[in-house]
Amino acid sequence: MRRLLYISLMFALCIIDAAAQQSNRRLKMPVPGVGIRQMYGNSRQLHAPKQKPLRMRQSMPNRCNIRIVKPGQQTTAPRKAEQMVNKTLLTGWEEVYENLYPDVYTNRQTGVVTYDKYGHFQTVDYGTYKEVYDYEYGIGGRWTKKTVSRVENESTRIESKEERTLDAEGRVLAIKCYEGIDDTENYNLVLTEEKEYDYAHDPKGVLVKHVEYDTWEPTRVEEILIRKWFAPLQAYVEYENHYNSSFVELTVEETTYIVKTYSYNYDTKAYDELSSIEEYYFTSDGREAGWYRAAEYNEDGSFSSQEGVKYLYTDNAPQAGYTSKVTQEIGTAWGYENWTYTTKEEYSNNYDEPLIPGSGNRYKKEYSYDTDTQSWTLEKSVSKEWTAQGFMKETYCNYYGGSDPDYDVETWMYDSNGENVGYVYEFADGGYVLEQDEWNGNNNSETFYYTYYDKNGNLTRQLKVVANDERTSATMGDLATYELKNGTWTIVTGVIKIGDAAGHIEAEFDNKGRVIRSDEYNADNQLAERTLYTYTDNGYTEAEYELLDDKLYKTQFSGISIDANGTLSDWYINYNIYGDAMSGYKDEIYANGKHVYYYYDTVTGQFVYSGANVNPSENVAPDGTVTTIYRELDADGNIVETSKVVRKSTDGYSLYEVYDKQDGKWVGKEKREEFAVDRPYFPVNPIPDPLECHDEYFFPEDDDDEYSLNRMYNNTYVWLNDAWSLLYGDNTTYAIEGNTLTSTYTRTENNPKYGSSYKYTDIIVETCDNNRNLVSQTCYYETVGTEGEKKSYHASKREFSYEYNSEQLLTSVHYCDYMDETGNGLVQYSRSTTNYIYSPIEIVGINPASATGKAAFRLNGRTLVATAGTLSVYAPDGTLVAEGQQPTLSTPGIYIVVAGNSRSKIIVR
Repeated sequence: MRRLLYISLMFALCIIDAAAQQSNRRLKMPVPGVGIRQMYGNSRQLHAPKQKPLRMRQSMPNRCNIRIVKPGQQTTAPRKAEQMVNKTLLTGWEEVYENLYPDVYTNRQTGVVTYDKYGHFQTVDYGTYKEVYDYEYGIGGRWTKKTVSRVENESTRIESKEERTLDAEGRVLAIKCYEGIDDTENYNLVLTEEKEYDYAHDPKGVLVKHVEYDTWEPTRVEEILIRKWFAPLQAYVEYENHYNSSFVELTVEETTYIVKTYSYNYDTKAYDELSSIEEYYFTSDGREAGWYRAAEYNEDGSFSSQEGVKYLYTDNAPQAGYTSKVTQEIGTAWGYENWTYTTKEEYSNNYDEPLIPGSGNRYKKEYSYDTDTQSWTLEKSVSKEWTAQGFMKETYCNYYGGSDPDYDVETWMYDSNGENVGYVYEFADGGYVLEQDEWNGNNNSETFYYTYYDKNGNLTRQLKVVANDERTSATMGDLATYELKNGTWTIVTGVIKIGDAAGHIEAEFDNKGRVIRSDEYNADNQLAERTLYTYTDNGYTEAEYELLDDKLYKTQFSGISIDANGTLSDWYINYNIYGDAMSGYKDEIYANGKHVYYYYDTVTGQFVYSGANVNPSENVAPDGTVTTIYRELDADGNIVETSKVVRKSTDGYSLYEVYDKQDGKWVGKEKREEFAVDRPYFPVNPIPDPLECHDEYFFPEDDDDEYSLNRMYNNTYVWLNDAWSLLYGDNTTYAIEGNTLTSTYTRTENNPKYGSSYKYTDIIVETCDNNRNLVSQTCYYETVGTEGEKKSYHASKREFSYEYNSEQLLTSVHYCDYMDETGNGLVQYSRSTTNYIYSPIEIVGINPASATGKAAFRLNGRTLVATAGTLSVYAPDGTLVAEGQQPTLSTPGIYIVVAGNSRSKIIVR
């Protein structure tokens, strides 16, 4: 019978640093004004989200973070003629900041905002200084250059500059951003960011270049994204890198793209040291044609390592409907200093297509190249042909460099989707047996099922084969075979035949259901392998034979037995075709776990002692906890316990403990536990920043990046006073009640050696209204520490509240700051209120251009009108809120509108 294949599964855990998470818990505080900005910083953070990539097949090395990105199916709104529209814009604000402790004083700041005719900032007056905006305009009132100057007292200084290149339709082709930087001598504008866009392959536009430079070292790249269109794949080749001391040059040719990596030269302060070249080859219709890599360049420009593969395709060779694929290789590690022929394949063009019954036969031949004779030698051939019954018969032939070929035939069943159903053994009368396997994860074993069908496809018989455990197999054999009779699985006796054609199996069982003979037949339907079993009261022997020159030769003789004391003995001896013993091995496993090894002496014909050890003992608790005790033999041959490992792994939780045995007691050495916490989805709109510049223009970027809400936390323990004591731990818990989310993060550290402890607590409470606008936020931080007799305490609380008008514009922000350094209670230190003033202003309306002409829908108030078909409207959390040809939205907010293959994000006020 076929032997079982045991598969080991591994479980990987990803640990995320909670401290890093805390550094990102930024406050939502869009409060303008010098005082608050200087104290707490600007809460806005711009990201450059990327389109999600489709990764190419990994038959080539992927060392430069290269990805293949398919263009998306997107739709844009039609361009409209310029028209005057009324828009509500921020025209001013007032901020009152009060310091309450220890000194009391009030600071009042006001601001005034003016706009040009397009609704772009003209001046932003902060009271003590102004920001003056200057624009140069291009097509359709879209600006091509914006300069922001700071005017303070009698001085004027340019703070930033942004330049845009537009096409004839007013779409943005490129952006360059500059910032003013003070160095030791001069004030300069330096290039900090570049972006480029492409519309040829996506009407909505694709970001094809995004580079961010080090502000203080402008030639040094901090982040880079490059996408270039590659015609053979009808996709973009994408490179992305973050904070790396290298620069990548991406070149796209007709059927090749080339990646050159340059190292940073600290002497020249430029990326001018070529460190590697990678080339990727394709055919014009997108087939992979190989790759090449040269690295570790020397000072003279030569390289010290190279490797690569090329595939040379010839269509309709050796005949119509076939392809010939020749492989060339180069590589210092492989011994190919130049491009050298290595292999060749000739295959039918449908060879890799799904194996759907009736979809056509397929063939392939594989050759090796002889560099001495410069000729090809047939090594293997494969044919896949459909039988009259609709099975796939696969014939594999190995030629071994020209010697007599060795055939292997397999027959498989596939469903209408091309999925493999199981292995087929055929009968001459048209019936067949379907073999299917089922993995049992509880005991790491497989169960094989054999289902018999007659020529009409009617089920006639069912068998199953399972593995016996180690000690049962000592007297009953490795496998047990059962037949389903009247709903009950019954031990099989007598003779069974699984098919009678090429590759079939025959087996004979005694009256206890033990196999006594197992025969396997080859592709010529000749007996190829035979195994005979002889049983005793405490074990059995197994003799294996193989067919050679029409004769069966014994290749191995083995046995397994168990004595009255529970000692399991397992041995085997290998033989050559002349019947001479070549090697052998014997194991003796005692009931107490002692394991003794022997090797077979072919001269004396005896097993000779080789060594001994003790197997670990293992116990699995009902909750899945696995305890493994490791043991060894002392000088007197006695078994002694040395260490213990306790493991538990479930979905989202793992435990690992290590103990040593000292003076007869278990002493803890290491303990860790890890657990996953899912942050619940809390739908809240981002706080609108009234000082966001109203630079309306077409900006082709996808801002729907998805981030995992799962976080991993861990606890680490130390052994203290015969028990585990927490050394380090962190955790976050979440609670949602109505429109309020409370997140509580705790971090604990203890150092018993120095008598110190530390506990940090961070509680954030967020409440939003029914429009998902954040209306309040409370952030409480507390640190309690001890070191010997010295104690420390610190607590602080920040409270924010936000108010909005009927258009969902932020009208007021209130902020209070509290602190406690003694543990006697929080004291209010400061507070501030910022009120925003909005006014209706008549401006020239600007709408994004369109390359496709017709939009999927139009918005009329809160009613969406489909131009064709129906619309589906979803909330940001994925909840369907409306659908139809003219769905109406009951409340303002952010929505996702799906029309056919297009998806749009809209804001309804």
